[in-house]
Amino acid sequence: MAPDVEAELELTTHYDLRSSFVMQRTGRNDPTARLEPTRFAKASRTPLGMVAIELIHNVADARMHVRAWGDGAAWAMERVPAWLGEGDGYQQFAPTGVVETWAAKHRGLRLPRSPFPTDLHISLVLQQRVTFSEAVGAHHRLAEQYGERAPGPLGLLVFPDHDALRRIPSYDFRAMGIDSRRATALVEAARLRARVLALEKEPFEEVRRYLGLIPGTGPWTAENLLAGAYGDPDAVPPGDVHLPHQVCFALSGETFGSDQRMFELLEPYRGHRNRVVRLMWLAGPTRPYIDRARVRKRWVKD
Repeated sequence: MAPDVEAELELTTHYDLRSSFVMQRTGRNDPTARLEPTRFAKASRTPLGMVAIELIHNVADARMHVRAWGDGAAWAMERVPAWLGEGDGYQQFAPTGVVETWAAKHRGLRLPRSPFPTDLHISLVLQQRVTFSEAVGAHHRLAEQYGERAPGPLGLLVFPDHDALRRIPSYDFRAMGIDSRRATALVEAARLRARVLALEKEPFEEVRRYLGLIPGTGPWTAENLLAGAYGDPDAVPPGDVHLPHQVCFALSGETFGSDQRMFELLEPYRGHRNRVVRLMWLAGPTRPYIDRARVRKRWVKD
């Protein structure tokens, strides 16, 4: 099927689609998105209707081939440059030490400003207070049971909209492992899709202020959304279970971390702390798993 809109965009010589777009999907088998080393496909909603869009990176000539289907194709196409990370400020990033080594290995990392922030918003709400695998399973079941077929030949689903979500009975949410608190926050995030989208050109502080007013969207969700959907190079979520330990281990070799210590170590990179965290996940050392309970028992025994 021929696309409704098609374009070729020039890129900087170093561009890594996979690393840049890893937060643009929910798990590896996301029915609403597919990510490969040089290809990304996504289905979503726009103010003009549904869209399915495909980005294909031609590494040899540093160009991105973009195809889109559906009523929202032209609307989405206009936002592709920002989605690819145009203007994310990477030129002003001047890392030192181990972070400079990470950055040299991943010069193609960019921070996307997504045309579809509510998709990530919903994904993050589902991740609250549960494991990532549990959230992925709930997201996929919602998309498959209540979503809609996306336009075009990509075989993707569009996540259910606000009207569909608010009609889901509470027992169906519970059967998917979604408690009432997250279900309420999920419906609220979908209800505010247009308002959240309208923030796309606002300063990050204004986005942060508004997100903080949304019921069920706390600092962890808001900062992850700023980092993954709005391209804020400095956003770092507080209250994460794993992130403080990983940052402290990667930057100082410390086995255990805390939010306070994490922000102390990231302070020299203020303005690009999200970029440092992204580089850490790509190239930093992996913290070995340590069972706190077993360590404490051993200390008590000794």
